[in-house]
Amino acid sequence: MGSEPIWMVQAMKGVLLKGDIPLKQFVISLNEARIPSERFIIADLDERTLLIQPQAEAFLQEKLQVFVDENQYQPPLRSSGHSSGRK
Repeated sequence: MGSEPIWMVQAMKGVLLKGDIPLKQFVISLNEARIPSERFIIADLDERTLLIQPQAEAFLQEKLQVFVDENQYQPPLRSSGHSSGRK
């Protein structure tokens, strides 16, 4: 009789972060800019989902709001008055 494999399970508490690909890449760049002991990504789950450490959630909410605000399409402003060009 052979030896049975021993399965080691490691459980970690985390927060799922789901977004579009550019947002995910932004989060990865924030993570990589930190020293290894301060990185917050636990796992890269798929093309749109990361598992992050819970203590990074507030930091990321702030950074992501700035990212979204800076990258959101803003239509050009239209002038409200009708200018006929006459003086």
